[in-house]
Amino acid sequence: MPLMDGDEVEWRDCVVTEFLGLGSVPTCMKTIRMGNLKYGYNGPFPGELYDLEADPAESENLIDDPSYAEELETMQQKLDE
Repeated sequence: MPLMDGDEVEWRDCVVTEFLGLGSVPTCMKTIRMGNLKYGYNGPFPGELYDLEADPAESENLIDDPSYAEELETMQQKLDE
């Protein structure tokens, strides 16, 4: 394991999760976290974008905020990789 051996490693810049439902309720939700931003893809439902530093309770969806358009596009592309 390179890190445990003291070697330098390249760190990822994001974390991706996928949720496929609970019990008999199927769904498809994928999320990506990059820095303080979290984007959630919810299949046929509107997406969600949160600034977790400013809004840790995820109460203000920023998906339509044009000031986050560039970050949102980057996160959507990474989620599709």
